[in-house]
Amino acid sequence: MKLLHLAHYSAGRGLIAVGLVAGIHVGARAQSIVDQTSSNVPGVKVIAPPPAGYNPVTATPQANAQFSVPPAPDARAAPGAYTAWQNAVKTTQKRETSVLTPTDITNAPMQGKR
Repeated sequence: MKLLHLAHYSAGRGLIAVGLVAGIHVGARAQSIVDQTSSNVPGVKVIAPPPAGYNPVTATPQANAQFSVPPAPDARAAPGAYTAWQNAVKTTQKRETSVLTPTDITNAPMQGKR
């Protein structure tokens, strides 16, 4: 749950992409819906991008969840939020395919600093 809170905090400040937050949301609530593909790092999976021509605005909520697209707000109750959602999800075709590299680098609190 801390990861989900961190993702919301970071997304609200523009630090991570909407798709990543959606992936955490969907992964935390209904992991079996999302198509995940193994990466080159053992134990790490990635969410497959949608097929060419996929339109999240016209797709069903279930299809969007499969590709980790966040659910749409109610267009009548929150038209501004719906417009922002439309603009955000139009970028689903522009997902980067990253190459993950395992390392021995770890992160921990600084030692000896006060």
